Amino acid sequence: MNFLKTMFTVLVLIMFSAAQIFMPIKVSAEVSDTNEVIELTGESGITHIPTETGFTTFVDRNKLPESIRSFVKISVGSSNGQMIVNRDNIDDYIGGFYAYDDRGYNSGLPSKGKYYNLTILYSKENQPLAYYTSSVNYEGTDEGNSEEGLDSIVLSEESLTVLPGKTVKIHVYSIDKDGTEKDITNNKNTVYRSSSTTVASVKQGKIKAGSKEGKAVITVSFKGKKVTLPVSVSKAGVQKLTASVKELDIETGETASIDLFATLSNNTKKDVTAKAAWTTEDSEVAEVDGGEIEGVSSGETTITAFYQGYEVIIKVNVTDAEEENKEVESLQITDKNVKMLVNEEKILKVFATYTDGSREDVSDQVTMTSSKSSVAEIEDSILTANSIGKSTITASYEGEETSIKVEVIKDKKVKSLKASAAKVTLKREAEEGITLTAYYYDGTKRNVTTMADWKVTKSGIVTVEDGVIKAGKKKGTTTITAKYNDRSVNIPVTVN
Repeated sequence: MNFLKTMFTVLVLIMFSAAQIFMPIKVSAEVSDTNEVIELTGESGITHIPTETGFTTFVDRNKLPESIRSFVKISVGSSNGQMIVNRDNIDDYIGGFYAYDDRGYNSGLPSKGKYYNLTILYSKENQPLAYYTSSVNYEGTDEGNSEEGLDSIVLSEESLTVLPGKTVKIHVYSIDKDGTEKDITNNKNTVYRSSSTTVASVKQGKIKAGSKEGKAVITVSFKGKKVTLPVSVSKAGVQKLTASVKELDIETGETASIDLFATLSNNTKKDVTAKAAWTTEDSEVAEVDGGEIEGVSSGETTITAFYQGYEVIIKVNVTDAEEENKEVESLQITDKNVKMLVNEEKILKVFATYTDGSREDVSDQVTMTSSKSSVAEIEDSILTANSIGKSTITASYEGEETSIKVEVIKDKKVKSLKASAAKVTLKREAEEGITLTAYYYDGTKRNVTTMADWKVTKSGIVTVEDGVIKAGKKKGTTTITAKYNDRSVNIPVTVN
């Protein structure tokens, strides 16, 4: 019992410090005098579970004393033998401390009501010794209560499947009784909790998946409203989200469709247009419903699509239907009859010529497809050669289209080779890297450093491999010869 009294003295000091952290300025609150230390027993309703990174404490509200049954779960962290009281999940800490009332508030006291504080005292060996309880009757701040008009809160996702180790983001919206919607993802009163931080941790809407597969539930609370999000960490998750267009031009009263595609972990694409959540920055300019965009009034806005923690933003330009708009007369791709090597990449530019004679770069607005993506694929104007063969790349925009032929070959005829250094001087046992560039007759160039054949005319002075020249212990001069295709270049080397 003397031991518990000693622990109680330490505990009171901890509680005083914690109160300074949690209590906001200018509040009307009364702390109860429940100065009681209760020894932990098997019937206390508190379960202590060690984890890979520390420990977590769960509280069964049905087994707790009546005065503190508002607790569903708390976490208590320990660092260097001292308890850490913390309102956020911080990676440097083993755990965190949370106190919630029956409406989901944390102990920051954002609204009127009765709040409970629960502190657990641990030994240096991280074993629970006792818990201490107190309550606060909070009457509100000088700013008053701001929850009266709040109707509900909603999330940008109904459920999430996240790849291990990935970080994704959700958005939280408050909806007032008059229908007003506001993004409260980073609001100071928005509280995030995870049922298992080893599976998925959360902070300000960012959800970070752990390294192993598993399931967790994210709980988001805001001014008395609460919503949950099931999270599954799985290798069968989404790794990329793309839209069929990056920018859209429509007239007032006109509708247009945007397709949304998710790239899965096996690199297959899936149409998720109907499954995504869509929002508009300004509904007075353009409205959106499941990928269908309607122009409301002239102006500019953005449409955002959310799916599985990823988001895509599309710029929308709305013009008055009565205005005279220029029309696209033709499209042109700057490159014709392209020849590429396997794994080579090339950026394609597409220009639109209008009926008024003007010309505009529309590369980021066109839809581009490949007739044979196994040979050459196009994405975001980047053409990638995959295998030897032929393909046709087609660009479409505003009812017009154009195409070019692409041939992927084993090799192209080299016009010349150029080394990054004309000569090299090294100290003994030093090294230097040389880059070798091949220039082709079609005007293109390629880094062929690792594909070239490198040789030394005089052994014992230097060695060379993939362009890296290493000097030995002997002084002297020699020549490095790099050969690629039917071209070669000589590099004199001196070792001092």
